Amino acid sequence: MSFKEQKDEFPLGPELYGVCSAKLARKKSNVKSERKWEWTLTNKDIPWTTTCPVLGTELLWESPYDRRQPQSPTFVRKNNNVGYIPGNVVVMSFQAYSMLRLGTLEDFEKVVSFLQQQT
Repeated sequence: MSFKEQKDEFPLGPELYGVCSAKLARKKSNVKSERKWEWTLTNKDIPWTTTCPVLGTELLWESPYDRRQPQSPTFVRKNNNVGYIPGNVVVMSFQAYSMLRLGTLEDFEKVVSFLQQQT
């Protein structure tokens, strides 16, 4: 498939193809330099979205800043014992990832229980 065909068929639209491909390439480069995890992903393997599946907020694919924002998309492994392989990656906001990586389901259930008792 040609570059133009890939761009035209990109799920988020041709205007975001370059931005998303660059983010994927940067993540791949970081993962490979760490030499910890297998990487077999291609653009077709990523569940591309414009909305964070955790918080329901819009993802900021084109950031006006060089640094990461809460709405910046990030590639997250579902199973941390497996590498970046098809079916093991989800795209979510950096804010959602930051919250999820700090706790367990049990921790979050305690927080919800506490908040419910406060109302």
